[in-house]
Amino acid sequence: MENYKQQTQRIIEKLDIVRQKDPTFKVFGADSHKYGIGRTLDIKTIENFEQEYNLDLPSCYKAFLTLVGNGNSIKGHRNSAVGPFYGIYPFASNIDELIENPKPYLQKECCLSPLMTDKQWDEISQEDDEEISEENYDEWLGNLFAGILPIGSQGCTYLHGLVLNGKYKGKVVNLDLSIQKPHFCFEDNFLDWYERWLDEIISGDLTTKNAASFGYDKGGTEDSLIEEYKNADIENKSRCLIGLLKKRVLSQSTYKFVEQEYHKCDDDLKFLFLHILAKFDYNKAKPYLFAYANKDLLTVLQAVHWYHKDKSKDWVNFIEAQVTPICNDNTFCFCNYIMENAKVDSSGFIIPFTKHADKDIRNTAFYHLGEQNNPERFIDVFIIGLQDNSNQVVHTTIQALYDIENKKLLKYYKKIALKYLKETDYILCNLKQNLKKYKLSLFKIRRISYEDLEKFSPKKWYQFWK
Repeated sequence: MENYKQQTQRIIEKLDIVRQKDPTFKVFGADSHKYGIGRTLDIKTIENFEQEYNLDLPSCYKAFLTLVGNGNSIKGHRNSAVGPFYGIYPFASNIDELIENPKPYLQKECCLSPLMTDKQWDEISQEDDEEISEENYDEWLGNLFAGILPIGSQGCTYLHGLVLNGKYKGKVVNLDLSIQKPHFCFEDNFLDWYERWLDEIISGDLTTKNAASFGYDKGGTEDSLIEEYKNADIENKSRCLIGLLKKRVLSQSTYKFVEQEYHKCDDDLKFLFLHILAKFDYNKAKPYLFAYANKDLLTVLQAVHWYHKDKSKDWVNFIEAQVTPICNDNTFCFCNYIMENAKVDSSGFIIPFTKHADKDIRNTAFYHLGEQNNPERFIDVFIIGLQDNSNQVVHTTIQALYDIENKKLLKYYKKIALKYLKETDYILCNLKQNLKKYKLSLFKIRRISYEDLEKFSPKKWYQFWK
């Protein structure tokens, strides 16, 4: 642990700085641990644990425990000490968070790797038998997460773990208890990962309103990311650019570098360069955005929506004048987001898409039409949606009509009630809510004749029940 003395001393000094930088706990999870940390551990306590579990903990983690600190006496989330997300668990606590009986598995070789493909993960994470016994399930889960020590919670089903053995010993990995593919952090060891978190608080990258989740993207200074980019393959170039994109601010020299690279980069990276340009200087990027929009409208609208909602009005006319048909639901969604941000009546743009061949686009169209001011003016369009051959579209249209009371709808509500005699895709439960305005139930509307529905009045519904 001698090699870590300088780094742990830096970490202690930086902890004092972050407490001053974030007194109101803007960083995610800080309001739980409140930047508090408990006393350091005696090495004998750690050695006893290692002996009991027959393993050798990574020296970087032991250095943290013996030179920086342990659990938080303030009693934050699970008594965690200051650290990323909800902090670092007290030593030897919550070790069963991944595996109910972790002892046989902590000493085993870790089978996870930063280089693991989606296909490889699917192969090892699929259970062989849907009716697997509880005992076999525990063994399967133990082998899947073997050699990993849970060290902190990220909230919900997410946590960070420490690799205890093998080639990646000492690295931190982001895990999901719902068995999504693990995501290794980019730093070589626990202390580097921890210090990067402190650095990103000090720089302000993690204190902004829309700060990115820590540890899922590449870290480093602007200069280090650019230098690594220059000599990297395309996959690592992409990671370096995402690292730049997550920064709070960029220097003029870095922005100039990005602008130069944009003009000569491969198409596979162009959208990332464009997002960096747009995020950090919209006015400079605007000509590039308009030029690129003719090639990839989605990428451009995402950049505007994510970084500069206040500039949405710049794009309304461009969207409405689209010559190339929009055939992608995601693109259509972002067109609507831009229109909503611009606070314009986009019904004229939306209505033609209610008849689109793609059911997902029709579904999105009816949803956003329902979000317009005074949606009752589109009652005849909604009636078309109620008769759609897609259950998803029918469901969305019913939801869009929730606040509308119009007798013209009853005929089509009755048709739906007769078509769907059993709950299907939540259609009936939503229809029941809409019928309450008319003092009707599914039972009643199925039995009222279409002729009687023409002269229906909620106050006189009893007339049909002689």
